[in-house]
Amino acid sequence: MFSKNAWYVAAWDHEITRDLQQIMVLGEKICVFRSEAGELVGLEDVRPDDEELSKMMSEDVQHAFEEDRDVLNEVQIGMANKTSPHINLPTDGGQLRFHRQLQAMINEEQQVDRQMAE
Repeated sequence: MFSKNAWYVAAWDHEITRDLQQIMVLGEKICVFRSEAGELVGLEDVRPDDEELSKMMSEDVQHAFEEDRDVLNEVQIGMANKTSPHINLPTDGGQLRFHRQLQAMINEEQQVDRQMAE
């Protein structure tokens, strides 16, 4: 029995290429490949014995990861070069609302403190 909450060597660096490959790690089949940027990607291999499906999905899966990476890179560039104090992405709305409400409460508390000090 192996602990799954640990790091294990699954392959040598040169063994993982751009092509989808199946490897076995702790008795589980994992689909691995490298992105265009050379980053390692590993997915649960749900139909590992279907070579035709693996080949068909290979390009689509790689493109999906590349698109996600490109979007995240653009977001990082936008964050590094931002001209406003907040990121106004729809996914950031909850945190932004919380921050604004918290800042309003702090301002109100400071105003009460000043009034009491007078």
